Parts: sequence; structure tokens; C-alpha cells
Amino acid sequence: MITVTDSTPISVDSPESRSYNRVKRWLGVADFGLGLLLLVVLLATGWSGTLRDLALQAHVGSLELRGALLNSNFQLVTGLLE
Repeated sequence: MITVTDSTPISVDSPESRSYNRVKRWLGVADFGLGLLLLVVLLATGWSGTLRDLALQAHVGSLELRGALLNSNFQLVTGLLE
């Protein structure tokens, strides 16, 4: 029969680490909220259609390359707005 005699002590987080994790969690929530807001703005203003049209006008032959161009346009706009 095996018995456990040594117990591992449970470490408690320091106040600094709790504060860090709390701020990190709220920043993650804020990042999600701002990203969602940006997507809603793109849809409401019609900019998403403009990005699509720019990607289609690029005369790229394959559908995959058009999708990649649309994605790069979207990334450019979101990078400029952030």
C-alpha cells in the first residue's frame, strides 16, 4: 500500500500577480470589444464592400488569391484604425 506523506504547499498569488492578471483579462475583453465594434462599423458604413471591390479589381486570377488580397486589405484598414 502506498501512502502520501508529503503534501505540496499551495502557493498564493502575490498582489502584484493578481493585479497583472486582472489588467490582462480586462485588456483582452477590451480588445475583443473594439474588434467587434470595428467589424460593425465596417459593415454599417459599407467599407467592407469597398474592400471587396478593391480586391476584385486587382485582376487576380484565382479565387484564393482574391481572398488573400481581401484579407490583406482588411488587415491594412484595421491596422490603420487601431
